[in-house]
Formats: sequence, C-alpha cells, structure tokens
Amino acid sequence: MGSLAMSVISEDRASDSNWEDAGVFGCSKNPLRKLQRLKYLTPPPLKWVPIARKGTLQAEVLMSAEIIQISMEPTGQNDKKEPQLATGIPMAIRPTMQNFVLEVFFVGLRNYSKSSMSSAGKRKINVMMGDLVLSSGPSTARIRNSINFLVAYASGVVSLPDQQDYWPAIIATDVLLSGFSSESILGAALIPNSSNFLQRDRTLKCVFKKGQEAAEASTTVSVDEDDEDEEEELEWEEEETKPSRISSWWMRLLFAFGLRPAPYANRHALRFHDDLDDHELVEEREFTWWTKFYNSMYWSAAEMCHEHKHRLVIYYEELEKQAQFGYLQDWAVPVQLVHGVKFKKHGPPKEDIYATLKLQLKLTPCQCPVLEDPGGGGDMVRNMSNPIHPRHQSTLQSLGETVKLLVRVYVVQGVQMRPRDVKGDSDCYVKLFLGGKTFSDRAHFSPNHSNPVFGRLFEMEATLPGDHMLQVMVYDHDKIKDEVIGQTNIDLEDRWRTRQRATVGLANEYTKSGYNHWHDVKLPSEILIDLCQKRGIQAPYYYGNVIEVDGMLFGDETLISKDEELQERLSLAVLKNMDKLPSFGYKLVPEHVETRSLCRDDFPNVEQGKLQLWIELFEANIYVPSPIDITPVPPADFGVRVVVKNLVGIQAGDKNIFGKLMSDVYVIGWCEDEDKRQSTDIHYRSFAGDAAFNWRMVFGLKYSPNEDLMVIRRKAGLLEEIEFKKPPIIYLQVWDKDVLTKDEYLAALELNLSNMYAPYPAAQLCKPYPKKRKRINLFKRKVINGWFPLQSNAHPSQRSQAAVQNGKMQLSIEVCTDVEAVNRPAGRGQDPPMALEPP
Repeated sequence: MGSLAMSVISEDRASDSNWEDAGVFGCSKNPLRKLQRLKYLTPPPLKWVPIARKGTLQAEVLMSAEIIQISMEPTGQNDKKEPQLATGIPMAIRPTMQNFVLEVFFVGLRNYSKSSMSSAGKRKINVMMGDLVLSSGPSTARIRNSINFLVAYASGVVSLPDQQDYWPAIIATDVLLSGFSSESILGAALIPNSSNFLQRDRTLKCVFKKGQEAAEASTTVSVDEDDEDEEEELEWEEEETKPSRISSWWMRLLFAFGLRPAPYANRHALRFHDDLDDHELVEEREFTWWTKFYNSMYWSAAEMCHEHKHRLVIYYEELEKQAQFGYLQDWAVPVQLVHGVKFKKHGPPKEDIYATLKLQLKLTPCQCPVLEDPGGGGDMVRNMSNPIHPRHQSTLQSLGETVKLLVRVYVVQGVQMRPRDVKGDSDCYVKLFLGGKTFSDRAHFSPNHSNPVFGRLFEMEATLPGDHMLQVMVYDHDKIKDEVIGQTNIDLEDRWRTRQRATVGLANEYTKSGYNHWHDVKLPSEILIDLCQKRGIQAPYYYGNVIEVDGMLFGDETLISKDEELQERLSLAVLKNMDKLPSFGYKLVPEHVETRSLCRDDFPNVEQGKLQLWIELFEANIYVPSPIDITPVPPADFGVRVVVKNLVGIQAGDKNIFGKLMSDVYVIGWCEDEDKRQSTDIHYRSFAGDAAFNWRMVFGLKYSPNEDLMVIRRKAGLLEEIEFKKPPIIYLQVWDKDVLTKDEYLAALELNLSNMYAPYPAAQLCKPYPKKRKRINLFKRKVINGWFPLQSNAHPSQRSQAAVQNGKMQLSIEVCTDVEAVNRPAGRGQDPPMALEPP
C-alpha cells in the first residue's frame, strides 16, 4: 500500500463554492492570491497525486480529495452521520471529454538481451491508454536481437479530457503467448507526456453507419478516399489545408523572362554577393575534404573562414541529440522495456532493461460524437478496428521488409582522450562492431596523442533490422594488452527511416567534381521530385532563375559553384529550406561532422573523450558513388622573410628636454609562438612620426596547403606533445620604447599569408581596406612589396586602445619552401647572408 498527503479545510469554507468565478481559471495577476483562492475551493480541482512506498514512487492517481472539519456544537443529539457514497465525478470538477483516434505502429523490439524468456514462444505488444487496449500481431522469427510483428498497426477511439494535464500515460507491455489462451507479461514500459503525440494539424471526421445503433459496443472503421463513395461504415476523413499557390500570372511572366531578379524570391539567399573570382585564392586542385572541415570552424575576426571555400556543418553533440531534426524519432519512439528491479548489495536499485520497443504513436482529434456518461464513471472508450490510411501503407510495408545497406563510417579525429597510461597520452586506434563482425584499425594507431587525427574510412554491409546498432570503440594500443578508452553506439535504423534524410547529408552547394563533389546517389532535382511525390504535391516549377515549390518561390543560393546547372542549384536551395514549405515543415540533414561522447561500461556517466565522425548509408546492390578520401596530408616546411622598411604616421607620445614631441619606435613580430618573437632595432627620436628600419625577420612554419592551416606542435610534458592548427598569420606590433616607465603599445598589423589584402603601392594611397579589396595568396605569389594600414586594436595586457589611428607600414614579405631557404639563406636583421643596408 502507498501513502499520500491531504489538506483539511473548515466546514464554513466547504459550504462556499467558487467554481463559477471566472477569475479562478483565468490568468491571475497575483499568483499567491490565486493559490490562496484555490486552496479553499470545494471540491478541489483534480490533480495527479504521487503514491510512494518506502520512499519510492509507485504510481500517480488523478483524484480530488478533501477532509472537512465538522464543527462540534453543544447539542443533545449525538447521532453519527452515515457517509454518503456516490459514483462518478462531480459536475463541478468533471472535465469535458473529447474523442481522439489513437494509431499505433508496432515497429518492433530491438536490443533484445539473451535470456531464458526470449526463446519461449511468440509474443505480442499491448498498448494501453485509459480503457483502450491495442494489440499487435504475433511476433515473427527473431533476427539476431531484433523482433518484428506480423500485424504492425492498430487503432481505436478513446475519449480524453480537453485539459491535456489530465491525460493518462501510455503503457506498453510485452506479452508472452505460451498457449491458445495463456498469456503472461514479461515486461512493461511507461510512456509519459502522451500529449507529445497529438497531431495538431490533422482532424478526423467519423460518421456512423446508417443502420447502426449507438449502443453497440464495437464498430468497424474504414478510410474513405473519394467523396462520391457511399458511407457504409464509420469512416475517417482527413481534413488538411492545401498551401496557397501564386495566382499572379504577370509575376510568373516576369520570372520566366528574367525581369525579376532572384533576390526578390529569396532576399536572404544572396547576402554575400561579393566578387570571389580570384584565381590566386581558388586553387581547388590543392583543396581536400579537410579544407571544408577546417574552413567550417569559427575563428576570431582576423582568422575568418574564407568565403571562396566550401563549408560543412560541425555539430558538437550527437546527431540524434539535435532538436532541429526531431532527435531522429519522427518515425518511431524508443521505449525501454523493464523486467523488474535489480538490487545491489553496495549500490542503488537499478531497473532490469532487457529490450527497446520502437513505436510510432499518433493521437488525432476526432469529430465523433462523445458518448453520454451521466454518472461520470469513466466509461469513455469505444474500441474500434480499422484499416491503415493508404498514405501510410507503403511505410508500414517497408517496416516489415529486410533492407541491405552499405555503411560508410568516416572517423575524423578524437578530442580530449583520457589517457590510460600512467606515463603519458594513449596510443589511440578505432575498432568497429556491426552485425557480429569486427573491423579493427590497430595497425594505424596514433602514437602519444590526446587529440589524435585518424582520417580513416570503414566500409561495411548491414541488414536491417538485425544489424541496426553500430558500436564504435576507441582502444589504447599497448604491447601487453589493449585497454578500452571509450565507446559510443549509433542506431542506423533511425538514420535510415527518418524523414530528415540522415543517410547522406546535403552539401551546401552542388558541384559535379572537386573536393566538394556531390556524393549522393540522386541529384538534388531527383530528391526534390521524390519528396513532392511522397507528399502528394505538384512537381517543382522553374521560372527563369527561380523555382516554385508548394506555393513558395526560392532563388539561387550558390556563391562559389556558379557554373553548375541552374536546375540543380535551385533544387538544392529548396532542399536546404524544407522547413519553410507548408506541406513539409522540417529540415533535412546537411553535410556534417558530429561529435560523439565516449563512455565506458564501468563508468557509464563519465565522459572519456569525444570522437568526431559522420556516417553515410546507401542501399546495397545498386550504384554507389566513390567514397571521400579523408586521409590527412602531412604539412610542409616553409620560411617567411618579413622586411620592415618604414613607418609613417606614428603619433609621438613623449617629450624631450626641449618640450618637443618624439617617440622611440621599434617593431616586434612573431608567427607560431609569441614567446619566440623577434624585434627590430630602435628608431630613436622620431619627431615627424616617421621611422626607417630595413630590418629582416625570419620565421619558420609548417603549412598544409590542403587544409590552408599551419600546424603548431608544442611540448606539454615529458613525453606529451600537443598539436593544434590555426591560419598562417604573421603578427606585427609597433611599440614606443621608454626608459623609466613601461613601453607603450602603439599599433598592430595581422597578415593572413594565404588570404591577405593586396598592399598599396605608395604611402599616399594607403588607407583602411574596403570590403571588396582584392585578396592574394602569398604562398602562390611568393613575394609582395607595399604599404599596409596599421590597425588600432587594443592590446590584451593594456586596457586602453592603441595610440596610433592612421599609421602605415612598408613591408617586403617573401615565402619560400625549405629547399629554397637552404639554397638562398638569409640572415636576421641586417646580418649576412643577403645583408641589408642600414637606412
């Protein structure tokens, strides 16, 4: 037995009923006052009351209870009043009932653990909501740890209160069929928040059979598709609002002749309409997939990702945790089946989860007449059996079929791996498990790295629903015994069945070849036509440079690959904006990289690191595009020679003994490490704000042209080495030398060697860069000379801004390979070889 708490009110308060007061149910401006008024209502409103046993929650009861204090008046009568018993819910608190159609798709059981109860006979699933019980058909043969059902659809009408807070939870039970009439329950699952399955955009209309009596207990239902057919049974008519289409013929004519530009159709599509056709920047022959990956990361203002390179989306959590894709549960909801509770001697009790039940639930408002229930006893259900809606026939048929898939797993890199070795970081490698097969990559382990870069592709075959769970494990390579660092599980069936199309991500732009080549089986136009046919809407219309789908216009969103077919580019623009279409309203999964947390069985809630990867699914036995090469390319050694020649416009900050303004100016610079900065000599007594140096700085860096990043490696311990990447930026700063006080920071200049603004030929022309200033790649140009405008950025160690606002610096920059640097050596400063003359 359980226990619950009740409140006691006085008899005089019980005689007053305030249920007719509209302010009680309306929005009160004073919540405390409303709470006090609700406290003395009689009878009190219905509420879910938890029932506990020995401190553990056992159930919840929807009830209304009160204890009325009886006044003890001094009368001669000592009669005891008999309690008055009544059935039903009082009219004052009885909720208004509404009919709903509950539809259940029994997808099947997954991850069924091996036990004695799994091999004894067939089973079925019962789903209960209120007094309605819907059952699946008997189970089919078990495929590995998955079980499907012969009859996978059931539906019925249930009456529920109009207040969704009063709705009961949905209960699913696993029933073992051991004989003709013998049934036993193996496990159960509670599905809370039943209002989440309400279909708010649909309405079903039920019509009674003409010769049928209303008192009949059960009714047969059929779905009517044509309005001309006679209504022989109780039918459901789905009412949907059709999207509005463009009715102006002259607007179509303007689009057809190209007189109305594409930004009118999609004003935010071409917000980066800049001229990016610079041959020095766009060298796609050297770009790889890693170019897109690193170009998609967020840098600071000086390290902005380049607009002339393609991008993808990086999710810093699992794909199934993204709310914008409905957690990949639009086709089925996973529910854990529990078979009792396990009690540990030195630990809290734990539920015995033995399987995962996948269901698709739909609660649709129904316009059937509500059954009369004058007593309020809760007889609110009329069972029904009906055929499935024709729109879902193909979906239901596909659930029972066996699908062979080709699975490609691209493992990019690990992030913050916890070391298993005491001496240092782990030697990580990846091992995959799918369908009873193991795929190990032990030979290609990453030695002594906490952030290992794998760049590995695993290609395997799977059969749904048997091989639906992919397990990815990261091991620590050791001579004696390899240890597990962590693992992650990926449900392939969710990605194959979801409407978000998580099989192959949509690229940001359509390209036939190159590092951004389209690697889906279908073209964007074919995907769009297929989606329109499944939804039952008209095929896309093309008007010049725009496309019309579902009554909406879309323009081209291509910024880089403008030479590709316009039809494919427009179709891809629609696919990227599927959530804006009235008939769809959901997003499709883009080309991405997801970040998955790694855990161990002995520490299930402690993250052991993260793994970045993505998965592609193709149907087997058909043409499949070639895989993407994500093999990391090692960086090359380069040398950068920066000659600081002159400074102009440096504002003087000090005074000499004669009271004249002057500055003692010098320039510092660095590339990879600020601690290894180099400095020019000091130009003393600069009165006019000019300074001459002719001083050379020489920097070495490791640069990868494919990734367009420089690689920095630093020692973090005795045996630990950290590697990270950033854009190849040269940092230059102008300082004022002071003897008695701290040196004053004047100005700065940051130059991205692969994406820098072209310098000005003369100091008189030098001004702050406009947005459309030409950019150059110094790794292609090799040598550049000119004037650069200084930036008034604040120094991190000083609160004030830079003192110089209009300063200019003349530089000569040369980039050479390591072989060229050996053949033509250059000394630092003004030293030989290739010595510079003093100014």
